[in-house]
Amino acid sequence: MNATQVVIAFNGGMGSEAEIEIAKSRNCRIIPVTQCNNDLQNKVIKKILDDQEIMAYLNQIDHGYYEKLMVGTVSAEDILSCIKKMLE
Repeated sequence: MNATQVVIAFNGGMGSEAEIEIAKSRNCRIIPVTQCNNDLQNKVIKKILDDQEIMAYLNQIDHGYYEKLMVGTVSAEDILSCIKKMLE
């Protein structure tokens, strides 16, 4: 993760939570992914959604992605578009 700039966080277990903490400590940009309403209740995703710094940046850089994220309708194309905006 030393050279990582963007981390994509899917609904996952304990490993995902540890990876997100490492990413945050290394100032990586984090893109949470929700593909259905149930993802909004996942522990790891909820922790990211509750992080005001991550969410404010995401809303600023790609408001459309932010809106889709909050209702659990993110597509692969949405993720790619958001990554491109973060790396510009």
